Amino acid sequence: MKKTIFSNEVIQFISLFILSALVIYFTPSVVQTGYFLLLLLFFWRSEKDYFWLALIYVIGKDAGGIFNHLTEEVLKVGPINLSLIFLFSIVAFVKVYRKHKKVNFLFKKPFKLYLFYLFFLIYLGLLIYGNEGGGKSGFRYYFQIFIFLIYLLNFYSIPRILNSLTKIEGFIKLIFITLFLNLLGQIYHILKGIPLFIKYGSPDKEFYLRDFAEILVRPVWGHVFILIGAISAMLFYLTKNERFKESYLLVIISLCMVSVFIGATRGWIIALSFMLIGFLLINNKFKSFKFLFIGLSFIGILFISSFVVRNQISKVYDRLTTLEDLAKGDLSAGGTNSRLSTRHDKVMEVFYKYPIFGGGFSTEVMDKTDQHVGNQNILMAGGIIGYLIVLYFWIYYINKVLKIRNKLSLNNKYRNGLSFMIVIFFSTILIHSSSTSLYGYIAFLKGGSKIIQITIIYVILNQFLLSAIEFEKNIRQKKLYYG
Repeated sequence: MKKTIFSNEVIQFISLFILSALVIYFTPSVVQTGYFLLLLLFFWRSEKDYFWLALIYVIGKDAGGIFNHLTEEVLKVGPINLSLIFLFSIVAFVKVYRKHKKVNFLFKKPFKLYLFYLFFLIYLGLLIYGNEGGGKSGFRYYFQIFIFLIYLLNFYSIPRILNSLTKIEGFIKLIFITLFLNLLGQIYHILKGIPLFIKYGSPDKEFYLRDFAEILVRPVWGHVFILIGAISAMLFYLTKNERFKESYLLVIISLCMVSVFIGATRGWIIALSFMLIGFLLINNKFKSFKFLFIGLSFIGILFISSFVVRNQISKVYDRLTTLEDLAKGDLSAGGTNSRLSTRHDKVMEVFYKYPIFGGGFSTEVMDKTDQHVGNQNILMAGGIIGYLIVLYFWIYYINKVLKIRNKLSLNNKYRNGLSFMIVIFFSTILIHSSSTSLYGYIAFLKGGSKIIQITIIYVILNQFLLSAIEFEKNIRQKKLYYG
């Protein structure tokens, strides 16, 4: 049975989203601390963990340029600032651990190997190569590693919070709402030249105003939610999910494409375009093409009605045409890309010093880590062995998906979805290789949002595989029953 989009849950989510912004912008720090601790208390007592995971993740990140970095000092313990996502990671782990829930995670084997090598790299960096601590206090890197270890608890918590397709549907329903709020924030940023968090919440407006005063305004907000939203909408559509209308899912896909386009991040545009093409080819329905023109029509209306938008679209197009320079051999893409030149060289210098096991979590690695060169970052921290372990995870994933898909009946509604899961994987590789690290060891060090993002993605994919297996069992039982 299909339910209305605007349920009580959605209204509560939007209300708390707006209330959180007002608290951050217009109340003193002591009130903010009390408010966010109260949210965590509600989460502790709630039965709907997926609701609070969505809310805390959205508030703790950069949806629409509304909360960016403004929840990183929710609680101060002496000189140490603790973020909202950090505190949530602790509360979620304790809450979930008390219930001792077991989960069926199909990628457990390569994941255990990855974790083993990750802790080996921490040992290697701290005790063999040495880590001097960094910063004025000499403890910066030690603190970052401690925070990182706390964020790793999400690998345990999130699979248990989203341990069924029903809970994933509830979670994604809220992420879809976030995508609308995110687009509104992006449009505000383009029209006003600055995002909302600078207008109302930044403690240092002069710096940010200067930073964002470019001819091309780049509202690169909410990309973590865009990726999760696009993946989920396409999977739900291909697997004929009963909770969401097909037309609504196509609107969400269009919205994701618009948001990525106006953000002008080339790697993300390429990756989501690749995902979209794969979706259209697998789906093979004219209806989906028709609805996806909604996004183009929306851009067209804005283009006609606003000089600011016309200028923005023109500058985005100019930025995309620099890919032609890259194809001709200009690694700097007309001076707009340093990932394949200066950024690459700095990171690879460390890899050449420690080619087998990598530099681990040593001072040198933590000084030179760069989230914009994903594959080089893996080599720098983990060496050839570390890269082979990540490669093993990738191959294991592809093999597992194809193996399960090939066992499904032609009338299994998840069959097309599993084919699309291969497209999803290669889309994440495109983002990882061109824009920001999604895989690796040192990639998750600064902030816990990437750990949460990649965990959510693979928990969703895992649950679709389990649902496909269960659906296949039901098909075969019916065949046996009816002969």
